[in-house]
Order: sequence, then C-alpha cells, then structure tokens
Amino acid sequence: REEEEGGEGENGVSERQREVDRAIVKDLDRIFPGHEYLDSQAMKDVVYSILRSYSMYDEEVGYCQGMAYMATITALYMTERDAFGLCKELMDERGCNLRAMYLPGLGVLQEMLAELDERMEAAVPEVSKRFRACGVQTMLFATSWFLTLYAS
Repeated sequence: REEEEGGEGENGVSERQREVDRAIVKDLDRIFPGHEYLDSQAMKDVVYSILRSYSMYDEEVGYCQGMAYMATITALYMTERDAFGLCKELMDERGCNLRAMYLPGLGVLQEMLAELDERMEAAVPEVSKRFRACGVQTMLFATSWFLTLYAS
C-alpha cells in the first residue's frame, strides 16, 4: 500500500523512482546510438547517475525525455560531479531555467513552439505559408530540438 502511494518499496526505492529509473535506462539506448564513446556503457553509467540524481533532487520535474542529451553533453566535458552541478545550474530558475521546459504538461515548451511559429511568420512568411499549406506543424520537428538542446 505504501509503495502504491509513492512511499518506499523494495530496497527503499519508491515505485515512482523505479519508473523514473526505467525511463532513464530506456532513453540511454536512444541517445547517440552507435557513437563509439557516447554510446559506451561507461558513459551510459555516468549519464544515468546524473539523471537519477537530478530526478531525486527535483522531484517535480523528475525525468523527462530529452534531458539525457543535456546530461550526456555535460558529462562529455567534465567530471560526473561537475556535470551534475552544471545540469542543476542549467535547470535552475535563476539561470537558464530549462527546468520550466521539462515540467509536467510541457506548457513552457508549448509556448516556445508558438513563439517559433510567430517568429517564422515574421522572418520567413513564405516558408511559414508553405508549412501551413502542406499541413506541417513546427511541433513535429522543433519539439525534439528544444527538448534535446539541438543535440538530436
């Protein structure tokens, strides 16, 4: 019963955290597939640690698909501890506030996509018009750009 409510279950890990862990592991195989170093088990272990730590640090965001790219890029250039610290800074509301984009419901992401549509209409109206005529919505391609910080 306690486990169902998000309390501690087996080995002191809540069901919610087990779900987050499964999502992270699933996504680790999707980022940079085939890249000799970034797709290595050693890098996946570091990225998993960073993402799991962040999900426990910020339970409201937890883990959202796309965050693995940020963690991977930071881990590529610094120690695991420093990479985690940089991820916290990138997500912090006083800094880049990427956190807002990953919050449940993805409301800020939707606002960003709407702003992209507006800016495209102003800057390249013929492209925007062609997209509309063909039924292409910017969310179809730009969502992954924003969520992965243009790394995908």
